[in-house]
Amino acid sequence: MALSGFITRLLGLVCLLLATVAPPDAGAQDIVLDQPKVDFVLAYGTIVEIPDARERLSLAEARARLDTTGRPAPGPAAGAVPVPGPVWLQLTLANPSDTTTLRRFVPNGYIAPYDMEAWRVDEATGPRLILRQVSYDGSFADRFPQNRNFMSEAFAVPPRGTAEIWFRLPYGYYTNAPFFLMEEQAFIDAHEARESFHSFLFGMRAALLIAIFAFAAILRQRTAFYYGLFALLIYGYFLANYGYLYAFFVKHAPAAYVVEVLLGGLAMTAFTFMTRTFLNARSVYPRFNRILMSALGVSWILGLLAAFILNSAMANIVLLAAIILIAAVNLTGAVLAVVNRHRGAGLFFTAAAFMFGLSGFGAVARHTNALPFDLWTKTVHIGFTIDTILFAAALVVQTLGLRQERDDAAQAELSALREKAHLSDQLTSVTAAHDRALRLAEAQRRRAASTAHDLKQPLLSLRMALARGEQDETVGEGLSYLESVIERDLNDARPPSPATPDPGAPGTIPAAKLIDSVTMMFGDEAASRSITLAGAPTDLQLRGDPVILMRLLTNLVANAVKHTNAGRITVSAAETDGTARLDVSDTGTGIPEDALASLFDPYVKSERSAGEGLGLFVVRSLAEDHGWSIEVQSAEGEGSTFSITGIALAGATA
Repeated sequence: MALSGFITRLLGLVCLLLATVAPPDAGAQDIVLDQPKVDFVLAYGTIVEIPDARERLSLAEARARLDTTGRPAPGPAAGAVPVPGPVWLQLTLANPSDTTTLRRFVPNGYIAPYDMEAWRVDEATGPRLILRQVSYDGSFADRFPQNRNFMSEAFAVPPRGTAEIWFRLPYGYYTNAPFFLMEEQAFIDAHEARESFHSFLFGMRAALLIAIFAFAAILRQRTAFYYGLFALLIYGYFLANYGYLYAFFVKHAPAAYVVEVLLGGLAMTAFTFMTRTFLNARSVYPRFNRILMSALGVSWILGLLAAFILNSAMANIVLLAAIILIAAVNLTGAVLAVVNRHRGAGLFFTAAAFMFGLSGFGAVARHTNALPFDLWTKTVHIGFTIDTILFAAALVVQTLGLRQERDDAAQAELSALREKAHLSDQLTSVTAAHDRALRLAEAQRRRAASTAHDLKQPLLSLRMALARGEQDETVGEGLSYLESVIERDLNDARPPSPATPDPGAPGTIPAAKLIDSVTMMFGDEAASRSITLAGAPTDLQLRGDPVILMRLLTNLVANAVKHTNAGRITVSAAETDGTARLDVSDTGTGIPEDALASLFDPYVKSERSAGEGLGLFVVRSLAEDHGWSIEVQSAEGEGSTFSITGIALAGATA
């Protein structure tokens, strides 16, 4: 900064020496118009001081005092020395050429923190106002000419002639205040170049803004939205800084200054929230989040003090402190991102560091006049455009990285879901196999219980026959039945083989043989209970599995014997609707009506039964497996009749 100031002042001194080279007929304080631009015009001329600040000295009175109280104006060599006002400053412009030249006065900046007027004095036409500048408490309407840039209107200097210019400075000036006297065409060229340059950068930044907001909207990226808001507010700040706000919208200078401060404060707020969301500081770095928000609050307090309370000199210092504070804390957040390897942290740090230096440079350059206005404003404008690109790149890198992480996580989740579905299918298969095994085990258990139940009664009959020492047909029939039951269960347990005939294939059996076998098997047990067990004669020929039919009848007869006291049990067969029906009727206790619904359920038995409650369940299961039905008719206290229906007759066609 010091080197830049030194170079600037050296160039100004060279221009001053060149400008003071006058023709022989020029006065000592004359400005010779032999170059496009003369720097530091306030270093020339003669000052007419007004000792009493309350005195308002007119231009005519100042001209009258020029020869008596006038003194040479101090130049930049004196340093930043204030020249107290009110004063009048007289300049004589000498045109050594043979053509008329057009000139303008242009300060180093669009607005100066002091009041000023400039008059062109012509002996023929009289004085004419060519410039009026107002300080921060003035209105834009008070300026002349009314242009957002601080400049005079163009005025002519005749060939081989001079022009007398008078400045009125009611509050004085500083000796190092750069003030240019420019040839009109040089001014136009510089003005057009400056406007083209800034218009190009404003257009580029507008395109970047549109892209950033579109990026934020499409990807729902809050960090990009906050940065877009920051860039938009900085865009407005630059428009205000270059005078557009003051010239076209906010006509009063203090209000323009306040709006400029507010735009800057809102921009730093948006930038702070961008840093916060970039780091996810609220969740990941809560301590730094508190520091960040505290720094933002302090900066706002300082900014409001500068905008509404402090004078311009103090306001500049306070604003500079606020800018440095908030920029430094945000830069610390960028360092934190680099240390913890956040995606896009390198670009984010580069952009934040660049902006920190750029903000400090702009604040110092503006408030110290260390560099020409055009130079530092162009530098800052270019810098912020580059910074916008850097931040946009950082946000793109971060967003693409986060999207890649989300895609990877989604892919991993999809793989996990596929694996889970595969495991679920396997579990379903295993569960189905387990259920099948349970059903098979239950079926085998019931078959064993059924077999044991079916064997129990024949064994009892055999035991009673052997106890009497009788070798009649009862023993033979019982053994034959036991053999058939055991052989049937062994065949069911044996794996099926194509070469092995189905032992359960339907055959033809006389109904009388079934009835005789079962009455003979249970005859002794019935007689011991004073029960008459008889079979009704029949010549029906049945088609079915004889073992199954025998098992059904033995279960029904055994059940009838248990529930009959000194009565009668009859086993009979009859033809019904083209099919046969086997009936077991008794004169026992009968079955209550409310018990009929659950009569055939497993493990349901009466109080008199000593069994497991499987007899009737086995009967129904076996009958249904072979396409038959079990029916019951019962009256409590009178007896019951159990019927096996739907048995095919031999010779009948389906």
